[in-house]
Amino acid sequence: MSVIEAGKKIIDTEVFYELIQSRYAAVVAANLSEDTCAVRVNSPDLIGVLCDDETYGEHIEKALETCVCVDDREHYATMRTENLISIFDSGRTHVTIDYRRKCADGQYHWIRHSIDRDITKHGQYAMLMTMLVIDSQKNTEQNLRDALAYARKAGKAKSDFLTSINHDLRTPMNAIMGLGTVLSGDLKAGDIESAGDHIKKLQDCSHYLLSLLGDILDMSRIESGQMIIERAPFSLMLLLHEVRSLVQQQCAGKNLSISFSQKNIINHRLLGDTLRLKQIVLGILSNMIQNTSEDGVISLSVEQERHKNGWLLTRLTARNTGFALSDELKCGLFEPFEGFHNSYSSYNGSLGMSIASNLTKIMNGAVTVDCRPGEDTVFVIEIPLEVDPAHSKAAPPEPKTEIEPADFSGCTFLLAEDDEINAAIATAILSSQGIEVDVAQNGELAVQMFEAAEPGRYDAVLMDVMMPVLNGYEATDRIRALARPDAREIPIIAMTANAFLEDVAAAKAHRMTAHVPKPIDVKILLETLTKYVAVKK
Repeated sequence: MSVIEAGKKIIDTEVFYELIQSRYAAVVAANLSEDTCAVRVNSPDLIGVLCDDETYGEHIEKALETCVCVDDREHYATMRTENLISIFDSGRTHVTIDYRRKCADGQYHWIRHSIDRDITKHGQYAMLMTMLVIDSQKNTEQNLRDALAYARKAGKAKSDFLTSINHDLRTPMNAIMGLGTVLSGDLKAGDIESAGDHIKKLQDCSHYLLSLLGDILDMSRIESGQMIIERAPFSLMLLLHEVRSLVQQQCAGKNLSISFSQKNIINHRLLGDTLRLKQIVLGILSNMIQNTSEDGVISLSVEQERHKNGWLLTRLTARNTGFALSDELKCGLFEPFEGFHNSYSSYNGSLGMSIASNLTKIMNGAVTVDCRPGEDTVFVIEIPLEVDPAHSKAAPPEPKTEIEPADFSGCTFLLAEDDEINAAIATAILSSQGIEVDVAQNGELAVQMFEAAEPGRYDAVLMDVMMPVLNGYEATDRIRALARPDAREIPIIAMTANAFLEDVAAAKAHRMTAHVPKPIDVKILLETLTKYVAVKK
């Protein structure tokens, strides 16, 4: 009995068929010496019909011409008779070929041929070949390769980011340190005008550095899934008014003109996170300002349309003239560790762009960019926002009035602050308002000093949170628990570098009256004190 006859006999048995039918798409028994083969197809709907009357060589050549993917034909040619004989002669008895084959459904599928030589047939090149569909395995392998490539790319991008951020942090720090030295010389020389100019520059550098650190922290919280979005009433018109005031100052420095327009505003009384919404719009506009040439024009239009569940889809369209993004520059524009490498975005702009894009996604919205060479660049922000139920009917926005700081002369504050420099700065600010300040270097001392003072001595407590011995929350709990009436009534204001939304909530949970973030913004501090501290007449 020949090898092929034996192969046919084996393949034709039901036992063997049942054994292979759950795994292989087809099985081929072949004798390369006689150029014959026997085929059993288990999945004709996928593999199609393989002719049993073809020689082995004819079968391989037909497959090469008609159904093997062009890119895989050279590899598939390993299965030609002369190539397999050469492999077997080298001592190998097993060969695996993976390739893409056009199957009966008209699609290309990954197929694996596993070929095993029958070494019991001396002097003949007999073999058994199985065909297995491996689409799932190949897709998994491709996904793993893609993930590895992405991880390597992200790793390099983050490494480049650290190099860049090191430069960007050192630049304002160098300016601050240098301006401190120059300012000291101005004061010694009595040059008040020059000192004032250097103080202004020092403040600008400090604000830039603070903004930079804020962006880095925001990006970190977004990537870790810890960004919390507030749901609070706000006026869309007032928010845009504040944005306009901020960007007009930036535009003036480059002699840019900026226009705002609105149409179909159904209701400006909404619920959302004002701070983050403002951050989104400013992130886009600031980047556009940075990349618009002098005498250019920037516009922002706002419109609304009704959305599902009674919400309003708010669409903001920002457009600038004189610069258009190429397709290459658009790639990675919203990526936190990549966008700042292209010539469109500097580091600060691109990180702001990435934050804007991610915040919009968290709010179930989207940011898109559209531009063509030689034309304007257009950014579109779309965010669904809930209508404030307390103002379901649209009403004109109430003008935001500036709070006039109160006269705190004669007031005494207890300041709990463990950092000597921060304590000195806060004391100087408060003393300039006529306030007497007692300083406690930790939370435990703050409790002791308050408890030892006559009731009513202190008009307010300014409490740092991260302190040794007793932190600010614990100190506040201890003060509120004292058996004296002023302990429950006195304003205790958190004045801390813990400035996230959950930190504000934690301060409230410990019965603190308000929260003022560090670095101290004197305007915000005075507005808070005016709101909560009873001024002595």
